[in-house]
Amino acid sequence: MKPLVNSLTWATLGSLVAVSVIAPKAEAVTIKGNFKGGVAPSNAVGGGNLMDIFQAAADWWELAIQDDLTVNIDLRWEPLEDNVLGVAITPISFPITEATIQVNNNGSINWFLDSTPKQNEEFQIFEETREDFGGGEINIGRIYTANSGNALGNVDLFTTVKHEIGHALGFNKDNPDFGDPIVLSEPLPFRGTKIPTSPEGGGHIDRPTTLLSTTFGASQRIIASEVDILGVAQVNGFEQVNLNPVHTVPEPLTVLGSVTALGLGVLLKRQHSKQQDN
Repeated sequence: MKPLVNSLTWATLGSLVAVSVIAPKAEAVTIKGNFKGGVAPSNAVGGGNLMDIFQAAADWWELAIQDDLTVNIDLRWEPLEDNVLGVAITPISFPITEATIQVNNNGSINWFLDSTPKQNEEFQIFEETREDFGGGEINIGRIYTANSGNALGNVDLFTTVKHEIGHALGFNKDNPDFGDPIVLSEPLPFRGTKIPTSPEGGGHIDRPTTLLSTTFGASQRIIASEVDILGVAQVNGFEQVNLNPVHTVPEPLTVLGSVTALGLGVLLKRQHSKQQDN
């Protein structure tokens, strides 16, 4: 069988793509990364490296999903088409236990490689938003924004890798439990919530503020929302989730109560934002 290949692109927009998994239940997700080569492009800033950033993203998902599944992911820098951030490649089989993530190093992407990815000190503003999809008001966005420093004007590799790992944990339209919408059921919280989805690019959440949306831009870091975590859990039968899996890090300088696609002051746009729906 041919493998699934999922790509992520960016210009003013970043287009994100999916990968999937159906998981057994038990005690804790384990995500193992294996660096397979390549070098960062010369225009990358921040001083970090792909493997450390991947490990921080993997640690975050291991805190979020606490059922049992081991996924081995190979990582490499690879010259891809212009404005393609990266691709995720997996076998067409479920559950997915192995995947490959390739990140573009052809110089068309201005990467921010955070040397301290478990902290968010480069991002001065944090914005959060909530919406009710039928099961009670739920978090649909956690976004950090930079207005100075190395993160300003560059694409956050940590966000990109975290997105692709989310797909490797099962969020993909080829997963037989992926639907439009995805309806949350017990024992997960927010039972009855109908998560709007789109099959575009392999399967995504149809809200611009989510990590598993189709697009994101520069100068921002997107942290998985409650909807992202619960969507991954629902399509794979995971039952043990932590909806606020944060590392102990400094707080952002400014906290805002809500966010819209036009309110970030950065290159952020989604095709199906809450504002557009209204």
